[in-house]
Amino acid sequence: MDPLLFAALLLIGFIVAFAIGSNDEAMAPAVGARVFSVTTAVVLGGILSIIGAVFFGGGVSEKVGSELVSGNEMSIAMVFAIMISMAIWLLLASASKGLPISTTQCIVGAVIGVAIVAPFIGIEGW
Repeated sequence: MDPLLFAALLLIGFIVAFAIGSNDEAMAPAVGARVFSVTTAVVLGGILSIIGAVFFGGGVSEKVGSELVSGNEMSIAMVFAIMISMAIWLLLASASKGLPISTTQCIVGAVIGVAIVAPFIGIEGW
């Protein structure tokens, strides 16, 4: 893979991770109630996120990435569009009103949106 493309995907991945963290934080009430310290909540959240990604991420990625719309694989341009739109929507919802929105609905909506728009703007892959 091209190093510049890899760096761009990594940067967008960090932005999406930040956006998800700004929206889906389940440990905040426990920290606020002084059940956990901030450090404990961060470590516990990180460990549980890694476990979830390792054991369940493959099936979810396969379902969302190839089986959700038409069964074909996505191009890199589609992945960029999905990740960018997901990050923007999560950050807007979190920053403007502090609204908690579903990350799952956000990514499914982004995938469907890209699948609808891609043929009209000439993105190959779907």
